[in-house]
Amino acid sequence: MSYDPGRSNAGAERDAHDPAAIEARDQAFAAMFREGEQVWRVDAQYRDKDLAWIVDFLRQGPQGHWLRQRYKYDVPTGVIYFWGATPVPDGELRQLRRAGIRIVL
Repeated sequence: MSYDPGRSNAGAERDAHDPAAIEARDQAFAAMFREGEQVWRVDAQYRDKDLAWIVDFLRQGPQGHWLRQRYKYDVPTGVIYFWGATPVPDGELRQLRRAGIRIVL
């Protein structure tokens, strides 16, 4: 998908929700994860003003603690930006895993 600065946001939003665009987004994120890693997508919101998806994942950090990690996926460029991580309390972990979508690599 190429970036056209003259195109309206409405056109970009339609492109962002196109199945092929969503597949490209999901493949870009999948490339970040290790094979066999336990990962759940727990939220994905499209932001029209940014032409971007804001996506939260549940995964284990380097020391084994569960984290909710937030990323921004820029639709026109296909670039992923890390927006931070927060620890997940044990009481919230089960709820997020049940409600999220498991990413299988």
